[in-house]
Amino acid sequence: MIPSRAGASAVETHRFRLPIVILSFGSLFVLLGTIDLCVTAPDYVNIGGILDQEDDSLANHFTLAVDRVNRELGLLGATKFQAKVFRVKPKDSFGASKYICELARSKVAAFVGPSSPSVKELVKASANRFNVPHLSTNWELHERRSPYTLTLFPDTDLIAQAYKDIIEDKKWKKFAVLYDSDDVLVILKHVLAYGFNQTQPDVLLYEFNPELSYEKMLKDIGTRNHFNIILGLQRDRVRETLVAGRDLYGSFYHAYLVLGLDFHSVPMEEIMMTRYLANVTTLRLVDPSRSEFQDVSDKHKSGGTMTPEGSIFGHGGGSHWSLTTTTLPPDDLDVEQLTTEEALIYDAVSLIAHGVQNLVRMNILGFQQLDCNKTTSNWDYGELFLDHLKRLTVRGLTGDLRLDQQGKRDAFQLDVLELNKNGRSWSFFKGATWDPTDGILRPKGDDAPKEMEFSVSGMTLKVVTVPNEPYTIINSSLTGQDRFYGYAIDLIKMLAERANFTPEFYIAADGAYGSHIGGGVWNGMIGDLMKHKADIAIVDLTTTAERESVVDFTTPFMNTGISILLRIPEMQPPSLFSFLHPFSIVVWFYTLTVYILTTLAIYVLGRFTPYEWVPSHPCDPDSEPENSFGDLNNCFWFTMGSIMQQGSDLVPRAVSTRTLASLWYFFCLILISSYTANLAAFLTAARMSSPIENANDLAKQTDIAYGAKDGGSTQRFFQNSNNSVYKRMWAYMESQKPSVFPKTNEEGIQRVLKGDYAYLMEVTSIDYLAERNCNLTRIGDLLDSKGYGIATPQGNFCCFVSTGSRVRNVLEHHLIIMQEKGLLQELKSLWWNTPGERCERVKDDSAEMTMDSLGGVFLTLVGGVLLGSVIGIFEFWWDKSQTPYGERDHILVEFLRELKLVLTCTGSRPNPESAENSVADDNISRKSGHSRQMSQVSATSLGHD
Repeated sequence: MIPSRAGASAVETHRFRLPIVILSFGSLFVLLGTIDLCVTAPDYVNIGGILDQEDDSLANHFTLAVDRVNRELGLLGATKFQAKVFRVKPKDSFGASKYICELARSKVAAFVGPSSPSVKELVKASANRFNVPHLSTNWELHERRSPYTLTLFPDTDLIAQAYKDIIEDKKWKKFAVLYDSDDVLVILKHVLAYGFNQTQPDVLLYEFNPELSYEKMLKDIGTRNHFNIILGLQRDRVRETLVAGRDLYGSFYHAYLVLGLDFHSVPMEEIMMTRYLANVTTLRLVDPSRSEFQDVSDKHKSGGTMTPEGSIFGHGGGSHWSLTTTTLPPDDLDVEQLTTEEALIYDAVSLIAHGVQNLVRMNILGFQQLDCNKTTSNWDYGELFLDHLKRLTVRGLTGDLRLDQQGKRDAFQLDVLELNKNGRSWSFFKGATWDPTDGILRPKGDDAPKEMEFSVSGMTLKVVTVPNEPYTIINSSLTGQDRFYGYAIDLIKMLAERANFTPEFYIAADGAYGSHIGGGVWNGMIGDLMKHKADIAIVDLTTTAERESVVDFTTPFMNTGISILLRIPEMQPPSLFSFLHPFSIVVWFYTLTVYILTTLAIYVLGRFTPYEWVPSHPCDPDSEPENSFGDLNNCFWFTMGSIMQQGSDLVPRAVSTRTLASLWYFFCLILISSYTANLAAFLTAARMSSPIENANDLAKQTDIAYGAKDGGSTQRFFQNSNNSVYKRMWAYMESQKPSVFPKTNEEGIQRVLKGDYAYLMEVTSIDYLAERNCNLTRIGDLLDSKGYGIATPQGNFCCFVSTGSRVRNVLEHHLIIMQEKGLLQELKSLWWNTPGERCERVKDDSAEMTMDSLGGVFLTLVGGVLLGSVIGIFEFWWDKSQTPYGERDHILVEFLRELKLVLTCTGSRPNPESAENSVADDNISRKSGHSRQMSQVSATSLGHD
């Protein structure tokens, strides 16, 4: 290219600056010095806008954007930017081509817009032909890449990933998609892949039908129990859907995710009602917190002006188009509700202005007039300008604007907005942000959003429960809500009074607490919560991980655990010879054997040792010697006296017999002490005995059946336990026919009262029952630890602030306050320790012993008396039978005579005949003894002689 004369003169004029430029900017300007440099700055740099005719706001904001870079940024000094705007009809390619050529002839620096896909393709092709950058500001699903087209709207695939992350964060496993274009399904490709990859996918695709009312479409979705809806509709249709859903889908159990980045610009006051509680979530690219946004807003509110010739609009009707000069944008233009495309208009103009500024700094001001009729007409610096635009980072209304080398915007940040009522007005607040690198980010510390204002004040909440004393009791004599009373009913009423809501109680249709029956379906109270038939569920409902996966629980209002309910065994009358029970039959046998053997040993040893023979008269050493242990009867009496702790008048004298006697005494001491201790323990245990002491005892036996409530958390505990004892118990319970799993607690209690059945249930209920029925008792320690909580449906409260249901949060707040004040314990004491309802247990004094326990001892004594009498009669008979019959009367006569003497207390003495004979015998004995003595003396004398 040959430099122009003016360009050559400029080089000569500024030749003395060249060394400084080289030192300051490097070798790049050595090359630029050989290129055509325009030193005469133009009065205007044109930015061409080809915008949709139907959208006045785009043209107005385009004008404001150009005015902003002229007045606030002051990038080019005296040179101003000028907006050359042409508004075309959608799909009017012919009209658009004429204005593209017009812009090309006006030396535009870049093209901006349009939104219409067909016109946009024409602009792309023209930009590529003229080497003029084209900035696209709207979303296009199937956008074709063009070398000279820069896409400022975030990449579609990244937007799709953002929606997937939100669904995952909200933990939606079941949702419906209401859409009016197949493009929506492409946007949701990651979301649908996530939904259908669930273990039990439950995703409903519902295509918008303009022939149906919005209410009818929402009812169709509601009949399939879908409470989470993704709205992939045009903005006006989203608005109508939310209006229609105020009554059908306006509760706090429903949630909407609105696709698109512009729903924040829709005024919500017309949509929302005072009681609209559904959660509405959407995304926003525009960042109102940035100073650039505030500058634009303040400038418009202060009535900022612009140069009338700063904008040129093209208006057309039909095929006729003309250029006119415009005035200021209308005063009712709401900058606070900028759409994404409108905000990107500002960012596009700002990016172009900064790019042009870079060219000016490089002394490149050669904006060329291009001709559509020439096949080789293109801008010489277009590629260099395009490269500068890709390298720039500009602070904009949509965040920091930065493009990759392909001209796509892959670095951006989205605000995750949640609808909230602030005082009397509705507005969106930023609960989190999302970016392609880190995903969802929640603010922390002072930047964290405050908890959404929510109250149940003035509302009527349905409370489902199941009859189970003392938690819920039904008074059949009353009707309506008055028939409900109990601990749980009182607790809800106390919470209702503090939170100012009205509870409406009802009984679960199947009477079940709630268990998973397959296919994601639950029965009982849990099922009612999942279907949103109830707002609250309360009874002795245990908080478990499985239940918490489908409903929300408050903190426990009562801590408990599993124990064993058993009927107190009836007192069995002790056996007549219960005093023999401390020792077994074997011990008694060995004791008798040792007694006999020890007696024989003393007898033999006593006769064997010479030291046991002593004079019969202590005063006469020469008296005839005698041995106390030489008589076997004496030996038996000695050992018996030792056992009975009574002793005897027999005393061993030899060391050997004393040694044996000492060991026998020691044996008797241990034996009697053990017997006494065991007898006391046996009599005490007989009063307290129970066949079952703990779960291990229960598992080892089969005489007493045991079970738990069918479908309850206790049954689940044993079913899922890894403890060997509990696994054995579960195997037993599962195999029993008929079933050991009662349908209700009342049925289980009745089986316990009938006997031979143990019921596994929570200890709090057992304590309540045992206080009121003296036939019931609690056995063993707690098998686990858990708590009762109030259940509510899983809420769709903003997942970025709180993951629980809104009702749950209100209830939990007041529960904690009541717990801190001790009101929960007072309420429990009121129901568990009610005077007059506790049974009077029979006093059981273990120190008192009845005849049932000691009757055998008395009987033994009577037997001993009878046995002694029989032996005495036998001895009397034996003595009389040794007397000749002529010297006595008949034995019976002798017995009666002797018995008469005993009973008349005159003593027992021989009869007269017997006395005379006895005297005669004594005389004869004395004479014969004297004769023997005399004979011995004579013999002795003769011997000496």
